[in-house]
Amino acid sequence: MYFSIFLSNVDIDAAMGCPLSIVLTQYPVLYSGNAKEGYPVCYFHAGRLTVQGIECITTLDSIPKMMWNTMVYQVAGIFRDAAELNPDFVRCEQITVINLEGLSASQVNSRTLDVVKKANAVAECIPEVRYHL
Repeated sequence: MYFSIFLSNVDIDAAMGCPLSIVLTQYPVLYSGNAKEGYPVCYFHAGRLTVQGIECITTLDSIPKMMWNTMVYQVAGIFRDAAELNPDFVRCEQITVINLEGLSASQVNSRTLDVVKKANAVAECIPEVRYHL
């Protein structure tokens, strides 16, 4: 089952300054399915993160807005869906898979890490999205 993390009544396109579908081509993150324990699984394809692309369509400061929208408006619905799929689902946690395929050494620089840190700072405010570190 595919879950889009950005379906809400909030106008995320306006908050981002461009259509979210375009941002996701440069910052690819989505929910898809559930782990065997029932936890929703979030996939982040780090190898396809393009800082220059993000800067062409919006600002790096919009990434926390995107993540905040996800955490505040979408995670509850995703957890409800997970509970419907698994009646034993009692803990609101998620598993995040970071796909490093295609990630080159030249992509790992201070600007790229800054984008990831900004997104992670929002996630750190929501303890329910953590599984086991």
